[in-house]
Amino acid sequence: MFDPEITAADQASSSVIDLDPLLTALRSFAVWDSSDATEEELLTLAPQTEVVRRILDSFSCRVLAELESRGSTDSVDGMRTGPWLAHLAKLPVGQTKARVRVATKLRTTLPQADSALAEGLISYEHAKVLAEACNPRISESFAAVVPDLIQAAQHSTFDRWRKEVAGLAELLDADGGHTPGDCVSDNKLSMSRGLENTLQLNGQLCGQFGLSVEHAINTRADQIFKRMQADQELTPDLTVPHRSTLRALALWELIRESGSTDLGCTQAPVTELSVVVQAQDAQTVTDSEGLPIGNTDQSTLLCDPVFRAVVTAVHGIVIAHGRDQRLTNRAQRRAIAHRDGGCVWPGCTHRPAWTDAHHIQHWQHGGSTEPSNLASLCRYHHMVTHRNGWNMQVTDDQWFWWTSPTGQRFWSQRHGKQRAGPLPN
Repeated sequence: MFDPEITAADQASSSVIDLDPLLTALRSFAVWDSSDATEEELLTLAPQTEVVRRILDSFSCRVLAELESRGSTDSVDGMRTGPWLAHLAKLPVGQTKARVRVATKLRTTLPQADSALAEGLISYEHAKVLAEACNPRISESFAAVVPDLIQAAQHSTFDRWRKEVAGLAELLDADGGHTPGDCVSDNKLSMSRGLENTLQLNGQLCGQFGLSVEHAINTRADQIFKRMQADQELTPDLTVPHRSTLRALALWELIRESGSTDLGCTQAPVTELSVVVQAQDAQTVTDSEGLPIGNTDQSTLLCDPVFRAVVTAVHGIVIAHGRDQRLTNRAQRRAIAHRDGGCVWPGCTHRPAWTDAHHIQHWQHGGSTEPSNLASLCRYHHMVTHRNGWNMQVTDDQWFWWTSPTGQRFWSQRHGKQRAGPLPN
């Protein structure tokens, strides 16, 4: 077990630091059953754990800075320090490169920040902000105010403090450099595909680009929040998600709307899919890049896509390729728009132009593309209807009702008015 009597100074005075006792102690903490702890103990341990994390980050930065200054990874393994660490620890190379840059800046230019990180006064995220703000033109003047910035970090939220640091750096750099956002290349966005059709986004938008996007997303997120609050009042099975989820949904809605050529009269852009039919009658649904779509997404996306049939032999050799075919034509869309007046989910205000044509009996399960089997649903409520445990049904006079996973049942609406009266048995 790690001996708490062995201080950092004792370790530092040793010619070789032995991390085995510390690793043993940390591993014992990792398997500790937190359910046995009292609430007071947990409230004490949480901030203490953060201090440990900061000390370990400081130690890691010092090791990386020393490796970088010596060029050790290059001479031994033929790799720069960042890529070497990424390869060894199986981390994103951009992340490790950034960590080496921060470590080097702390060592060479910002010793006060280096010490503050070691003492647990600031986090690695604070140190990174300081290192990135301190460019060569302002290094001396910026380093002089770092103690004040460290002190300010103790009494401010991180986001506000970060903005203050950026503002100060801009003032100090008034005679050189450029204002972020003046150069188009300052705006960057990276995208990577993950498992199960997930898309990871990471980037930055500067100046007017960032402000306009931030305003648009937050405004739409507020609108979605109000809609979801109304949905939750209708059925407790639908909860209002975290603000970060609301922002993600807002971005998605804005992109869908902007993809239309005429916002005044055209329908929302549809998803382009390919169905690969093999000789042995198996079929695979892919997106426009040929990546497979999971079963959960298929049920929603196949309701109203741009449909391309690709017939292949057993080994994937293309035999025939069908032409584009929209599962609902203009006449059918006009018919259900006239009938429904927009999304049929009670309380939803999306107009017909921004709804999908949902098949009550799924098209891939034999459902017909006729108004009697179609309902207008905005994309969010379309996805809700396709969730596990939800069931949507239709009456002979083409009204709809849902049954939630907990058994709650409720009518649809037409032209913004929900149907009253008892539901069918």
